[in-house]
Amino acid sequence: EGCENEYGFRAFMGSGLTMGVILQDRDFAEKMMNEIVYNREYMLHDFYILTQGYGGNTNAENAGYEYHIPEQGRGYLVCFRPSLSGEQFTTFKLKGLEAEATYVVRNADTGETHEFTGEELMTLGMEVEFPRAQVSHMIYFDKK
Repeated sequence: EGCENEYGFRAFMGSGLTMGVILQDRDFAEKMMNEIVYNREYMLHDFYILTQGYGGNTNAENAGYEYHIPEQGRGYLVCFRPSLSGEQFTTFKLKGLEAEATYVVRNADTGETHEFTGEELMTLGMEVEFPRAQVSHMIYFDKK
């Protein structure tokens, strides 16, 4: 799989970018480049591996990674359902939040917005739905 969809693009996303593909869809390319530029600042701060597959099962287990700027109370969760995963739902427990604070959580892909306390996000977690394999979500959280 290449960078022709959000899943592939986000799987290769980092603080720098090297692309060996030609993106035919200019609007999609612009959207993803804007996402990378916006997210790059987060990548210079706290990073947590929340879930991921290991060894031979990386294509079978949903994965989630958190980037967080604690001093600003904001961050994001990028999560993936790979090709061989049968898991439609995964609960991600965020890290490094202020337990008493309220966070506005926005899924950039679905447009859904919810509010949780830091305690809820760290202990109960946030359930994310993946309607099919090869889906990713970019979920931002901001302290209110």
